Amino acid sequence: MKLFEFFHAEDFDVPKGGWATNEEERVAQVIRQNRVLKSNLERSLLISQALWEIVRFQSGLSDEDILQKFGEIDLRDGMLDGRKHGSARTCTGCGQHISTRNAACPYCGHVMDTGAFNAD
Repeated sequence: MKLFEFFHAEDFDVPKGGWATNEEERVAQVIRQNRVLKSNLERSLLISQALWEIVRFQSGLSDEDILQKFGEIDLRDGMLDGRKHGSARTCTGCGQHISTRNAACPYCGHVMDTGAFNAD
């Protein structure tokens, strides 16, 4: 398995046989999905820690530096709460207000932000 090949959308889609009709089977499906989410989260945290330790070692940055940047990024939505909230933005193509979740303006098609971290 490659480093980032641990997440598969089909793990969260409707199961192949459809959602269970009886409550016990449905609970079992949700428990399986929860295990997959937990496993993916744990792996993501390990990858994040490894990346931070490499950056810290090679750059001389400190834990305080990353915490300061974390706070700065967290405040970009106006709330210091450890979460990234989407908000409306103005399309630079047509001036319409659109969700930050849209990669392109639904009104004019102008591509807004193709950055890797622009997902809400």
